[in-house]
Amino acid sequence: MSVILTVHCSLADGITDQDFISAAQRCGSYLKRCPGFLGRKLSYNEARRQWLDLVYWQTLEHALAAERTFNDDPTNRELINSIKPGSLVVQHYEVKSEL
Repeated sequence: MSVILTVHCSLADGITDQDFISAAQRCGSYLKRCPGFLGRKLSYNEARRQWLDLVYWQTLEHALAAERTFNDDPTNRELINSIKPGSLVVQHYEVKSEL
């Protein structure tokens, strides 16, 4: 079964929503190069002022392999720097059923 990687975060001081969206879109070029990448959705909860990035992978192994190299790829530097320190929560969910 496929895997959904969830990333919850808040924005660093001085980063606008549009700054974050643009950085996330640029990061997409990295994700598209990763084996097993299926897709991605970026969402925002205004009441909590929190972002949710859902990244879909063929397998957990694919997700973990991409995570291992994510911080080293210069394409992702702007996205990494736009996240408030201490706010990042990353989890993996195995898809058990699809409609």
